[in-house]
Amino acid sequence: MHEVNSVSLGFDLGNGRYRAFFYATEDCLRLRFDPSEEAGVIDRLELNIRRVRRHEILYHLLPGIAQVAARDPYGFLRRLPAYSRRYFSRDLRHVAGALGRQGSVGYERWLDRFDYKPERHRDAVLEAIEAFPAKPLISIVTPTYNTEAALLEKLIASVRSQLYANWELCFADDASTLPSVREVLQRHVAADSRIKVVLRERNGHISAASNSALALATGEIVTLADHDDELHPLALYHIAKAANENPDWRVMYSDEDKIDRAGRRFAPYFKGDFNRDLFYCHNMMTHLIVYRSDDLRQVGGFREGFEGSQDYDLALRILELVEDESREIVHIPHALYHWRVIEGSIAMGGEQKSYAHERARKAINEHFARTGTKARSIEGVSGFMHRVVYPVDETVLFSIVICTRDRTDLLRTCIDSIFERSTDENYEIVIVDNGSVERETFDYFDQLLARRRNVTIVRDDGEFNYSRLNNFGVESAKGDYICLLNNDTEVIASDWIQKMRMHLGRSEVGAVGGKLLYSDGTIQHAGVVMGLGGLAAHVYAREPADTTNNVGKAQLTQQVMAVTGACLATRRETWAVLGGLDAEVFKVAYNDVDYCLKVWKAGMIVIYEPEVALYHHESLSRGSDEAPEKIERFRREQSSMKEKWGDWIYEDRFFNPNFDYGRTDFALSNSPRTNILK
Repeated sequence: MHEVNSVSLGFDLGNGRYRAFFYATEDCLRLRFDPSEEAGVIDRLELNIRRVRRHEILYHLLPGIAQVAARDPYGFLRRLPAYSRRYFSRDLRHVAGALGRQGSVGYERWLDRFDYKPERHRDAVLEAIEAFPAKPLISIVTPTYNTEAALLEKLIASVRSQLYANWELCFADDASTLPSVREVLQRHVAADSRIKVVLRERNGHISAASNSALALATGEIVTLADHDDELHPLALYHIAKAANENPDWRVMYSDEDKIDRAGRRFAPYFKGDFNRDLFYCHNMMTHLIVYRSDDLRQVGGFREGFEGSQDYDLALRILELVEDESREIVHIPHALYHWRVIEGSIAMGGEQKSYAHERARKAINEHFARTGTKARSIEGVSGFMHRVVYPVDETVLFSIVICTRDRTDLLRTCIDSIFERSTDENYEIVIVDNGSVERETFDYFDQLLARRRNVTIVRDDGEFNYSRLNNFGVESAKGDYICLLNNDTEVIASDWIQKMRMHLGRSEVGAVGGKLLYSDGTIQHAGVVMGLGGLAAHVYAREPADTTNNVGKAQLTQQVMAVTGACLATRRETWAVLGGLDAEVFKVAYNDVDYCLKVWKAGMIVIYEPEVALYHHESLSRGSDEAPEKIERFRREQSSMKEKWGDWIYEDRFFNPNFDYGRTDFALSNSPRTNILK
């Protein structure tokens, strides 16, 4: 039994019923059913299995197909051939991921279960507010210009209905030509003294108007709201609560979702803790973002010339005041901001207002210049995402360590792909042979040594111990940059070495991993999440390589808690300080995760770089893991991980507590680890 072969249940049919599709091969002897990730009691359980025809599966997938096509029609058409191939394959585990995710709890239904309900929660929230040690004044800054009256009314209503009452709403109307805007504003000013308005005589665009609204603010805390969006009823409650609990805070941000004209909430963005590398790819904090008013005055508020990305530019300048990100940047794991989807808004999609993304890159590059960071922001995988390039030192020898035992077909594919596709030439390959016996293997070794000067072969005939073999290989390597690479991998991206060099040249980076794909082009590895599947697992497993799931983060450079040792790069000095892989405790499993956690503990970071792309024909050279002694060894290493790392396992800072720890596709949890009241 392995999680790679698992099928999640499934379509949520309501009333505690689920449906899932799977394919059972003729040699399938047993099925295991896991009803829960936690101990508990099931009052009633009925499990029905029946044979279905392929057209019946398609019928049930049609609603998901329609949603995917409506959300991203061009992307859907681009991926349609891949979807079709998966549909007609026999492995139906891929069908759900390709044609409208199978097991994701519907967001509206999830909100109905776990979101704030006035009739149930109002009194408890008011009681909690009353107990706050401090009740700071929160200023909400909002520029308006020709806002549709009905949407402006909804924004104001969402503020006036806040349970936390110590707020002020500061409007600056940027010389609207629609009389209804001023009529709405003046009516609410007369009705509620907490609402302030300045009427600008000349249109100056959003930065100037935002500064006019900011000038009205007298609160020690300032947050931003667009003129046609809405706040969650507990938005200001959570801001005040977080400010009380985190006295050193400098920036706060929450999760967010989108809202249509009918008030339907959808497309949530549940975020992780602050991730600077991800932030440079897209403005992950956007909404709801909160600042100290003193800091806003210190940086001079919004800058003109960055309209469309003025909030991104402001956040970058505020970040320059932050000294300790883990203590001063606070993430509130609740969707407290509802981003209105209307024609022409960026919420409709990244293609809207392309000038905003160009100005975002300008803001990032100016931030790099001010902070003395040797880096440059350029267009990323799409016009509305960014990519940061750092200097590459090609003078450092890049040592690739590959452990192998026979299976010359795999090793040859791996080695040939390195030589034929890598554009970097300053590398060496160290092959650690672990007891090969086949004549073909030794003939291939002789050919390599005769043809390639940058290949070294060393031998270790001991029992298979992945950690010991790699440690031996690193000792035999000459380079200051080290890359552990499985023999069942195959290079896809020609500049994979340069991309790893780029990050290894950053002093704060301790390890780098890339995007690994199965032979069919689906994702095998795009980062490791701690706690997933009980201990640690790969996210996006079996999804298309270009998946847009979870805001498309599989395509973005970011910090992660761990990466797979199938392709892991590190500096020799880091390797030495951390003691390499633990060959005593983690002989086969979890040695890579253990190494990455040691990187974090030492004060460095781990980077997932999607442009380091390789195929991983996973574990084809190792044989079966079902032998009793291997199962027992695996269980020992699992226990050792839990004993050594304890709470680290279930505190992945980049995995939102609303996600399901039993799923790799960022499905919402039926038992989230956070509560809207807390």
